[in-house]
Amino acid sequence: MTSSGRVVVFDSSQDRLTYLTRDLLPDTMVQIPGVAREGASLGEDLLLDMTLTTERPVGYSRLLDQPRLFHRLAGSEVVWSAFRLPFVPRERSYWRSFVWFPFAVAGDSIYVASSFRYPVVILSAAGDSIGEIGAPSASYRPFPVLEPGSLTPGRDAEQLPRLLGGSNTLTRISVLGSRLVLTHGVFRYPRASDAFTTFGSYHASLDIYDRHTGTKLYEDIPLPEGSRVLGGGRYLYVLDDRGFPPWRITKLSFRETPPDG
Repeated sequence: MTSSGRVVVFDSSQDRLTYLTRDLLPDTMVQIPGVAREGASLGEDLLLDMTLTTERPVGYSRLLDQPRLFHRLAGSEVVWSAFRLPFVPRERSYWRSFVWFPFAVAGDSIYVASSFRYPVVILSAAGDSIGEIGAPSASYRPFPVLEPGSLTPGRDAEQLPRLLGGSNTLTRISVLGSRLVLTHGVFRYPRASDAFTTFGSYHASLDIYDRHTGTKLYEDIPLPEGSRVLGGGRYLYVLDDRGFPPWRITKLSFRETPPDG
């Protein structure tokens, strides 16, 4: 949602944005210079995780590129671009299929990370890197580097649990006032006894930081199995997945000070 209250809809296959009114009625459609995957309001502008049209892979030379991933848009014009892809696609061929880049905006600060690697990078509203925050807990198992040839076509169901099972990812960054909440995922089946469901990254636990000082306040807070963090704001919103609709969304708040004892 923008600062004016309009809702922005992204089409991951089209280079355009659709704006809806507060009543979720179609308002305007805006062409943009690329394909956006996700976005957030940044003052009167938008911050987009977007592949620019001029940087779409064309030919072998594009495999050596490390394009900037985040772009600030004023209307349909790019004001600045920041945060380069942290690996060359040619040397991390499989990572490109699994990695994503969670981010959140709070005031004039932007928090962004690769889902496979700590720490979280802090960008200013001008797109400059101004610091880092976060460190993994002792239980955090980083995603392995999969070299070319690690996966055999047609054998994903057998290979992925063996290669990725138990690996942790940074799946979402949320802001609750002065708190920065990092959601961890873990690659597994959603239930150990259910081998017929999709193998993938499921939300598992939370780390919480003071975003002004960088102090870690809590780590490895477990989430209910099958739940999914939707985002922050005044509360942390968690989808309590019971398997079938209607689903329940739970609002969580955090203590400003740890409990006694």
